[in-house]
Amino acid sequence: MIQEKYFGKSFEKIWEEVENYFKSARPEMLAKMQSNPKLKMANIFKYYFVLSTQYALNGDLSRKIDFQIQCGPALGAFNQYVKGTSLEVWRNRHVDEIGMKLIRDASEIYQKAFSIHQSESITSQKKLEFSPSLI
Repeated sequence: MIQEKYFGKSFEKIWEEVENYFKSARPEMLAKMQSNPKLKMANIFKYYFVLSTQYALNGDLSRKIDFQIQCGPALGAFNQYVKGTSLEVWRNRHVDEIGMKLIRDASEIYQKAFSIHQSESITSQKKLEFSPSLI
């Protein structure tokens, strides 16, 4: 099932491609994979990961369901950031709305920081104005 649905070919055919790659790129790793079925299967799945990334980069719409975009921890941080908002559900996310949220929230943070800085500045000026050493 996995072979037909995601790979479009048998595990044997995929293994031939993986094997050919490792023969020239990393022959020492190939020897380890041949003696370790779990490592062999892991590299077959890595093959799919690379392939699905290529589908996305090439814009192959016939394989759109397989697209994978590597993003690292940034997506997890963004998901936490939008939790409890209308953007929590990924289907509701549109670049213009995300941009506006980022701009508004950055503006709010800046305004708070500026007002804290202003009030600290005013407080320190008042201390200067009423300092006995100035008399």
